[in-house]
Amino acid sequence: MNKKKLSFLLSLTLMLSVFVPFNSVSAASTNVNINNVPVIFNDNSGSPFVDDANRTQVPLRVTMESYGCQVNWNSATKTATIQKDGKTVEVPIGEQYIIVDGNIKSNDTAAVIRYNRTYLPIRAVLEAFGAKVGWNQATQTVEVTAPGFNPPATVQPQPTPATTSSKYVGNSRTSLFHLSTCEKVQYINPYNKVEFSSASQALAQGYESCYYCHPASAGSSAITQPTVPSTVTPAPSQTVTSMVWIPRTGTKYHTRSTCSNMKNPSQISKDTAVQRGYAPCKKCC
Repeated sequence: MNKKKLSFLLSLTLMLSVFVPFNSVSAASTNVNINNVPVIFNDNSGSPFVDDANRTQVPLRVTMESYGCQVNWNSATKTATIQKDGKTVEVPIGEQYIIVDGNIKSNDTAAVIRYNRTYLPIRAVLEAFGAKVGWNQATQTVEVTAPGFNPPATVQPQPTPATTSSKYVGNSRTSLFHLSTCEKVQYINPYNKVEFSSASQALAQGYESCYYCHPASAGSSAITQPTVPSTVTPAPSQTVTSMVWIPRTGTKYHTRSTCSNMKNPSQISKDTAVQRGYAPCKKCC
C-alpha cells in the first residue's frame, strides 16, 4: 500500500511539473493587434497576461496610446483616466467597474497593479471607445477592430531614458522624490517618472523626500518641511481638494465611507462629484 501511494505522489508531481510551466508561457505569449498592427510590449511596458477570471489584462498606457488615447494617472485615487474623441473612461484599480462619461459600467474583472505597472481589462475599455474585440485562439492574439482609426505602422512603447539631466527625480505613483543618483530611481516605471530642477519644486508639488537618499536635506539644509513658495504655483494635478465618497448606485455623495451602509464606495474629489450630478448627503455633509 505504501508503494502505491508513493507511486501516485510521484506521478502527480511529474504532472504538475509539466503543466505549470505551460500555463505560464501561454499567459506570457498573449499578443494584441489593433487593425492588424501589433502592439509591441517590452520590459518597460510589461506584457499581457490572463487573470483569475480568465480575462486578458494588458499594460494600460502603451495599449491605449497605441489606440490613439490620452492616458493620465491619479496616484491619490489610483485611477487611470483615458480620453479619446471627447469620450472619457475612468478605470479605478481593484474595482469591478469602469466609469464611462460619468456612468458606472459593471465589469467581471478589475484593473490591477502588477510589478509597478497598471494593467486593465482590455475588452471592457476598448469597447467603451467603440472598438470591436475578438480572440484568435490559434495565434493567442487579441484582435481589435477600430473603424476609422489608422495606427502607426509599428507601435512601440515609450523607451526608458538611459540617464536624466535633472538632479531630482520623482515617482508619481508613490509621491516620493529622489536624488538622480539614488539606487531607487532605476526601479521607477518611466511612465511614473517626474523630473525636478530643485528639491523645493518637488516639495511644493506635494512630493515627500526619499527615506533612503534624503534629497531635501542634500539639496539645502534650510529645507525642513514642504512649503509652497509664493512664486511657485502647484501643478493642477497636485492641488489640494476635499474628497468625498460615492456609491455604486445612487445620487448622493458622502464625507464618510460608512454612511448609508454603502458597499464598496469610490472616493473622488468633491468637485468631480458635483460635476457628475451628485448631491450632498443630508446625514453626513
